[in-house]
Amino acid sequence: MGKEKSSDGGPGLDDLRQRIDDVDAKIHQLISERARHAQAVAIAKGGSDGPVEYYRPEREAQVLRKVVERNQGPLTNAEMTRLFREIMSACLAQEEPLKVAYLGPEGTFTQSAVYKHFGHSVNALSMATINEIFHEVESGVADFGIVPIENSTAGYVSHTLDSFLTSPLKICGEVELRIRQHLLGSMDDLTQVIRVCAHPQSLAQCRACSIWPYIMVAVVRRPCSCAACITCSHCDVLSLSGHNCSRTSSCSTSAAVPGRVLSPASRNCARNVATSTPRVAAPCHTSSGEKA
Repeated sequence: MGKEKSSDGGPGLDDLRQRIDDVDAKIHQLISERARHAQAVAIAKGGSDGPVEYYRPEREAQVLRKVVERNQGPLTNAEMTRLFREIMSACLAQEEPLKVAYLGPEGTFTQSAVYKHFGHSVNALSMATINEIFHEVESGVADFGIVPIENSTAGYVSHTLDSFLTSPLKICGEVELRIRQHLLGSMDDLTQVIRVCAHPQSLAQCRACSIWPYIMVAVVRRPCSCAACITCSHCDVLSLSGHNCSRTSSCSTSAAVPGRVLSPASRNCARNVATSTPRVAAPCHTSSGEKA
């Protein structure tokens, strides 16, 4: 039946699936060809400093700009950019993945910035403080670092700016993320809530949300959103955490607020920058700030 033409005279379902299979085979072949060309580029450069020698932010920015210029749909520019970034990330990681330090723990918005900017083929290294990120990159343990520099609600991150004053590291890229917080818990009704655990920054971002008048409870500040997520396993505790924390947590979204996502503001965004040694950083900075 799938071989029959559709009601409007177009190709049948089996024909359409075969066309997709044919396109997939061509895509596979072209990706493999691109990977071989990337290997040839690495050999031509002849660097001995590992993958950081081959990664050039200005070249990546040029490639991604061309992706946007060529795109005629139906996929959005953001989706096409994300797909090509992952291809470039995988090609670069053929010999050895880039090591990128970020402000941890796992599940933070800074980790999301790592994957948005460098792709998922990198080795993401969780650091406890911004100082540690700068130290790891300066010492060569990490090839790059991702640090938060500004939030549209809280303003500039002074610790990051102060670190740039005394560090030889330079900014080589920028990535902007839309901030969305999730309210997590295991209770059946909001009247059972006694505490809300969250990072102070998360609370500040969501201070205008409409949910707070309905839960008059104590607020417990945690050093990070992930730590808040761990505590929400208690039956009387809600956690305010980011999207990645909510995905890795064992807690479910509260039945009293199903699917509750607290958007901190109409356009609350976090801006992060990629740091590297002056040898790698280029005057033409990349920008990964696609609007969510």
